[in-house]
Amino acid sequence: VNAYPLTSYAYACEMSTDNLDDYGTDNPHFTKFTYDLAYWNDGPEYGSSDGLRALWSAHYLSIQHANAALKAIDALGGGSDLAAAKGEALVIRAYSHFVLVNLFGKHYNSSTSAKDLGVPYMTAPEETLDPKYTRNTVAEVYAAIDKDLTEGLPLISDSFYSQRIYHFNKAAAEAFAARFYLFYEKWDKAIEHATTALDGKSLRRWSEFQDAAIVGAKTEDAYAKLYTRETVAANFLLLPVTSGAVSNFSYANMKRFSMTHRVAEEVFLGENIWRSSTTAQADYWQVPFVSSSYNYRDVINQSKYPYYASNKDKTLCVPFTAEETLLVRAEAEIIQKQYDAAVADLNTWSAAYLNTTKKT
Repeated sequence: VNAYPLTSYAYACEMSTDNLDDYGTDNPHFTKFTYDLAYWNDGPEYGSSDGLRALWSAHYLSIQHANAALKAIDALGGGSDLAAAKGEALVIRAYSHFVLVNLFGKHYNSSTSAKDLGVPYMTAPEETLDPKYTRNTVAEVYAAIDKDLTEGLPLISDSFYSQRIYHFNKAAAEAFAARFYLFYEKWDKAIEHATTALDGKSLRRWSEFQDAAIVGAKTEDAYAKLYTRETVAANFLLLPVTSGAVSNFSYANMKRFSMTHRVAEEVFLGENIWRSSTTAQADYWQVPFVSSSYNYRDVINQSKYPYYASNKDKTLCVPFTAEETLLVRAEAEIIQKQYDAAVADLNTWSAAYLNTTKKT
């Protein structure tokens, strides 16, 4: 569906976090693009589908398609038979602007966002050559997203789709609303929409990653294909995207910047809420970052991007999941001092994610 972004922000954002480390100048396995992402430098992106230029273009192209659909629906007089399509277009427009404003502007802050520059909010298709736009403030962008969601969400209908996992179905749209209102500092709405999204949905069964009958061969690609499987109830939305995440995360060609064993040991073996220096360690059903013989065992890879031999740059991403939506609700509950509810949600999350049989 052309109205959905064809690129993912996952690689650019992950490479800009403290989840990775620099193996040092003696390691030649990197590109100027990955170096600039890791060190937050401005620089050429060499046409990368994961670069900020590509993300800007892809999300505004998504908005262009959504606006063209909305204009056509209006020209046809609207009506109940087009209501679900209108709702989807409004939610897509809101989502793509949400991604853009958080990549190219500051995150929402009720004290400063009325002055912070955001991005232009497009409400009509571009039909003239080289038009000029004014950047809206972050507050204006968030208000426009709120308006589109308020109008679009009630129109979403799961019965409208034959393959709803690839569209903003009801659960995915509500999960997006929950994330948006968490960013927007509207905690009650975040809780409300997260609860609606999670209604009747089960969390990911992480224990399945240890079941050979389900996952097949225990390889990064098999884990990724299970993680992105259409039939997994915890996956609310799947998006086919063009991204170098598969090869860049998994193989040695970019291993200078990765989650090194030192960083991984700090995360998984260091003292934390599940393990102190004197207690047994809670085991993960599926360690989020793993090493493998084919990547020289010094690259730690997150197995969430499946590999397709026919086109190695095509993969799937999962923008909204049940487990993330549960954490959105828990965070909003904590901010609202609803501690009992938050603890219950975090216990639910932990029970699915961790094997509670302790290892010594």
